[in-house]
Amino acid sequence: MKNKRSLAAGIIILLAAAIAIYALSTGKAAVNTFGKLKMESKDGLLAIGDDVFVSADPEGTVNMTLFVSQGKGTLIDAGFNEKQAKVLQDYIDKNKIELQNIIITHTHEDHIKYLEQFKKEGVEVFGPENTENGQVIVCGADELRILDTPGHASDNHISVEIVKHGVLAAGDVVTTSFVPSMGYGSSTEALINTLETIKGKKYALIIPGHGMPMSGKAAIELNLGYIEKLKKSVVKALQEGTAVQKIDIPLQSVVDDDAIISAKGADAVNKNNIREMYYLLKNANK
Repeated sequence: MKNKRSLAAGIIILLAAAIAIYALSTGKAAVNTFGKLKMESKDGLLAIGDDVFVSADPEGTVNMTLFVSQGKGTLIDAGFNEKQAKVLQDYIDKNKIELQNIIITHTHEDHIKYLEQFKKEGVEVFGPENTENGQVIVCGADELRILDTPGHASDNHISVEIVKHGVLAAGDVVTTSFVPSMGYGSSTEALINTLETIKGKKYALIIPGHGMPMSGKAAIELNLGYIEKLKKSVVKALQEGTAVQKIDIPLQSVVDDDAIISAKGADAVNKNNIREMYYLLKNANK
């Protein structure tokens, strides 16, 4: 029964990603629905409902998210990809959107490259260094809420709740185009705790830092599922007395998604995660 549920979840994840990729690559309005929210292609962006626009890329480069309310806009992350930045800027200009805020989930280079391009006079910039957990940021007639999400970037990481829709722009604590990077400037424990916190909030949709938006349930299952499977394999290796450098856990044994398995650099990330999990478990047993 457990295997059947896992297979069903995997099919849902793949279907959601396939629809989004088709929409972006063809420009046709393929529509996917998350509760009351519809996601479709519009002007080179993924439109979620009538007011959320994501520069999602099937190749997994950084997502930029634009939320619009009464002609005012808030940009979440400032990206790394020149083409995506231009598409988003063109959309803002075409629709005469007044950018009110920019929220940076963390200051890794791939999330801030085009910050100066978007930061016009009067635009407020928010990030981990000048926000608090639960802080409300007003955009037009709506509210965005800051959620502290340690587990990446030396724990200087936040996510953004789009309150009216129950949507989370997660930043890099959630990815859907490759396996989560454990210990990447943070602790594995912090990442796991953050993912559990996000799971408990039951978001209708999660916009990851990298990869296609997915239902909150599917996105968290993808990330926590990988970590849980990896943990079981590392526990077994520890029980057998295997040295960390000799532990071999093939990616396909802990991930069901072929696209993630074949993603560039996935094997290297998985090997690093094996080491992180090994030392986390070993230290916990001292």
